[in-house]
Formats: sequence, structure tokens, C-alpha cells
Amino acid sequence: MIAPRSNRDQASPQFSVIIPTLNEEDHITDCLEALDQLGADLEIIVVDGGSEDLTRSRVLRFPKAKWLQSKPGRAVQMNVGAREAMGEYLIFLHADTRLPKAAFHHIEQGLEDRSNVAGSFQLRFEPTSPILRLYGWMSGWNLPLATYGDQAFFLRKCLFDSVGGYRDYPICEDVEFQSRMRRLGSWKKIKDPVVTSARRFIKRGPVRQQLLNVFIVTSFYCGVRPERLHRLYYPGS
Repeated sequence: MIAPRSNRDQASPQFSVIIPTLNEEDHITDCLEALDQLGADLEIIVVDGGSEDLTRSRVLRFPKAKWLQSKPGRAVQMNVGAREAMGEYLIFLHADTRLPKAAFHHIEQGLEDRSNVAGSFQLRFEPTSPILRLYGWMSGWNLPLATYGDQAFFLRKCLFDSVGGYRDYPICEDVEFQSRMRRLGSWKKIKDPVVTSARRFIKRGPVRQQLLNVFIVTSFYCGVRPERLHRLYYPGS
């Protein structure tokens, strides 16, 4: 169970869930409904990068959700949300992803061990297929090449603030952030999976998408600039 909080801490939430959005009308409602059902001591901060669909109106249906706007870019949006966050723990959640029921218990328990500086969850894709189940199983490996931002990164806010948050990269901000965290201590990988949309794998095909992912991350580690990689990943952007 999540430990009770002292009286002086009652004004602030224990957990801050930060959700960057850009035209997520098809997924944000399910994401927020799932958070509503968890019943934890949390605040929800949605940071939008300029949606032109119904994302804003759908978020405003949830009284617990705070709506912020920033320039587009996942790293920028997550940093904006983190600056506003009041919780002891930060969780960075994609709009097409749902946390498991025991997520907050896992996070608190994982970070009680001070050798763990940050962490994330294993993935389960929806809809699934044999090859996506394989990718989901591989996401349980506690290795840099099997750990990405769609796995819901979490850490203490004090540490996030002290390291300066995410680098303002258009892509691979999660790869760079994780690399920095692993130099500071251990990374906790939680096996209870988040459930995330397989939409990109469906659009490009699972093998093609995974090969593109590997190429982008490998190129980043080899020193290719994120701006160039962004153009490769999102042609025409």
C-alpha cells in the first residue's frame, strides 16, 4: 500500500502525472479515465503543443486535469509540466498509454531503494500480435536499448529539477535523459506493464517500424543530430 502522508504534506499531491499532447482526441479520454480510476493522491497535468482537434475539449471534461499550453515538442512540453508539478514523484505518460492499477505502489516501492534514481514500465501493445508480444517482452529488459519514453518514465521531482529536465531535442529526448539517469544510479524496470497503442506499428508495419526505431536510436548514439533524425522519422515535418 502507498504510505499515508504527514499533515504538512496534505496540500500537495504525492504524484504528478504529466501528459504531453498534440492532436490526441482519439486517445486522451481513455488515458484520463484510466487515471481517474486509480484513486491515488495525484495531480494530472496535460501540456498541449498546439492541437487542432478536440483534445482540449476532451481534457476539460475532467476536473482533476490541469490544461497547459506550450510550444510543440515533447521535451519542451514535459519540462513545462514538470515546472508546474507539485508532487513528490513525476510520471511522464504518453496520451495513448494507460498505467497499471498498482502503478503508484510500484513507483513508490521502487524508489524507496535510493540506489534507484528513476525507472519505467514494461510495455503491452493494444491491439496486439505475436510480433508485438515479442516486442513487449523485450521491453521488460532493463537495458538502454529496450527502454523508451512510451514506457512511462518516473523519478522524484527533486532529482528531475536538479538535472535540468529533458534536453530540448525534437526526438530521442527520452534516450538522452535515460542515459544521464543511468550514470547517476540504477534504473528500475517494473514488469507490471503499461498498455500502449500499437498505432505506429500498424501504420508502418511492425518490422519496418522497429527497424526504423533501431536505426534512429543507433544513429543518435553515434552522434547524428536530433534535428536530422526527426526529419527522417517524420518525413515532411
